[in-house]
Formats: sequence, C-alpha cells, structure tokens
Amino acid sequence: METLLIVIGLLVLVFILSFMRRAPTPTEPFMPLLITKPTLYWFVDGDAVPNSRHWWDFHGRQSVTPNRGYLSVALDALNRTQGKDFKIVPLIGRLQTMEYLGNAHPRAIDLPPALWRCYIIAALAARGGLVIDGNSVLTIGPSFAPHLKDVEAAVFGCDHDEAVVNAQGAMAPGPDNYVGYGASPHHPAWTYTLNEYTKLLEAGPQTWTAALARRMPRTLFETQKEKGIECIRGVDGSRLPNGQLRQLEDYFGRKYDVEDPKQSIDPQAVYVTYDGEALERRYEFNWFLRLSRKQLTDTDLLWSKYAGLL
Repeated sequence: METLLIVIGLLVLVFILSFMRRAPTPTEPFMPLLITKPTLYWFVDGDAVPNSRHWWDFHGRQSVTPNRGYLSVALDALNRTQGKDFKIVPLIGRLQTMEYLGNAHPRAIDLPPALWRCYIIAALAARGGLVIDGNSVLTIGPSFAPHLKDVEAAVFGCDHDEAVVNAQGAMAPGPDNYVGYGASPHHPAWTYTLNEYTKLLEAGPQTWTAALARRMPRTLFETQKEKGIECIRGVDGSRLPNGQLRQLEDYFGRKYDVEDPKQSIDPQAVYVTYDGEALERRYEFNWFLRLSRKQLTDTDLLWSKYAGLL
C-alpha cells in the first residue's frame, strides 16, 4: 500500500512539473494553482541568441535572449522594475511569439511592424495579462500593478502621431500602441480588437497599407472605449510637461544632464516609449543598435540613464 501511494505521489509530482515547464495559458486549468502573479508578456520583433542565465524556455528548451545589447538591458530593467508583481514571459522574435500563441493567423508573420505589434498586443491581451512591445518600451521605475488595480482592460499613454497633447492627455485622440492589458481572458474590448485584426489578415496583404494609412488603431479605439477599455495616461513618461513628445534624439542623441529639466521624469511614470521601428530606420542611430551591454554601460546617453545604467 505504501509503495502504491509513493508511486501515485511521484506521478502527481511529474504531472505538476510538466505544467510548470511550460508558459501559462488560459486553457490550462491547473496553472492558476501554481502561478499567483499576473502574466506580463514582453515581446520583441527581432532575432535571439542562446541565454546562459535562464536554462529553459516555455517548451523545455534552452532559453534565448535578444541579440541586441539595448534589448537585453531593457529586459533586465523590466525584471528589476516589474518582476516583483508579474510573471514575465519574454517572447523573442516572430516565430517564438507565434508558436506561443498557437492559434495565430499564419499571415501574421508577414505583417508590417506597426500592424504586427497591434495584432500581437491584441492577441495576448485577449488571453489576459499585461503586454509590452520590448522594441519600443523601456520601464524606468515604479510597478504597473497599482495602476491596474480594479481595472479590467486598459491601453496607455497618448498617440505618438500627435506631436503635442495637453499635460494630462485628456484631449489626445487615442493611446500609444505599445502596451495593452486585460485582467482576464476574453474581455470584450480585446476580443473585438483581435477579431478586427484577424479580418484584416484574412483580407490579405493588399489591405495592410490602407489600414496603416487610415490609422486603424485610432479608429478601433472609439469602439474599444464603448466596450469598456480604459486609457491610463499618466504612467507614460514619454512627454514633456508641456505635452510635447520626446523624440528619438532625446533618448539616443543626447547625453544625460542632471541640470536639464527637460530630461527629468514624473515620479509616477512607469515607462517611456519610442518607436522601435523608426529607431531601426534612422541611419544616424545604427551605431546604437550595435552597442553591446558593456558599451551601453560605458555611455552617458539619456537612454542609459533611464535604463538604470548610470
């Protein structure tokens, strides 16, 4: 009898560990018993290299880390600032992100970067969790958690296409397109958003340029609000006190100057954003993309200050 109980106990332990080796999904009924923190998905649209610091990924294989120094530093900043309150799931590159989703539309892998970002945020937020575009977001200090208390679904910040908004962002036409949140799976606002992007994918590539031209995310925001999504503005530190958007030159072209009031950040700000796609396109910043972690530590850029390296 004792032998039978031991065997049963070992089988139960193996069963539990098999779930823990994989990333949580809403379809796995036992995961809520094992994970108490909400999930934070951090995805980057780029390649990866083996990561010796974290042994296994969500399918039990060797884990990976971004192949660019600044993305690796940004992931460290994320763990430092958000790791206490969230279970962080890094998704490195389009292939891994689509593999994680499992039911992603096969055409999604070919989307232009801006639409890819919007689609992935909608797909992951619809599962439940906080979703961050690692190519364009740097977390700088406080946790998201207090701002998400009693919030069912949220978007954040102010539309980057607007050069200036008022200090509170109250008159902004929409949020940024870099962060999304769903407290639980299948919130109507995120289900609606995912369905709209799925329709776009099914219509084929010839429709994607038109979707960008008509600024599809801003159009969807009006219906998202009707379906209960909130826009949390104050956590985004990407604007100056006068409402002017910080430019790429501010982050990557200027040295940190403690005397410059424009470089200070509101203590309540959780993150700053910049267009990661534009950063890659701008030839004058190509040198930054090639910097190693060590080289970033040795710079006195404003970005490095915000990343906690100075």
